[in-house]
Amino acid sequence: FAKQEAKEAEIVKEIAFKEGFQEALLSLNKHIIALDQELQTLRTDVQQKILPLALKAARKLVGEELKLHPDRIVDIVLTSLKPAVQHKKIVIYVNKADLDVLEAHKPKIKEMFEHLESLSLQERDDVEPGGCIIQTEAGIINAQLENQWQALEAAFTTFMKKP
Repeated sequence: FAKQEAKEAEIVKEIAFKEGFQEALLSLNKHIIALDQELQTLRTDVQQKILPLALKAARKLVGEELKLHPDRIVDIVLTSLKPAVQHKKIVIYVNKADLDVLEAHKPKIKEMFEHLESLSLQERDDVEPGGCIIQTEAGIINAQLENQWQALEAAFTTFMKKP
């Protein structure tokens, strides 16, 4: 009889151990899920805070770069002109501070075009330094720095929303 009780006690003990293990495992899983959710929230918060800081720092760096190397406007204009290389009549509006630099590089700008008939560089008060507005016979390309920053921010925002 004692042997039977010892066997039953062992079975009860084993069942209790398994139940305790299952409860502990379930509790651990709940904690892991909660930690994962907290981590996701933290990651999202950090991304939302870092993006504006990174863009602000980048704006400052670009501004400093343009002050130190005013000829960088040529690279900005050349990059902005890429979608317009097939056009024949181009007017590039720039800030007064950038006009002389671009005039000096006008031959380099003309080299981009296959069938260029006219290229005009003009000063415009509403164009910020480092930016440009390009007018072609087909339309306008607004390559002001603010527009480029907004496009960059939108691209970052879209990228961060991806799972």
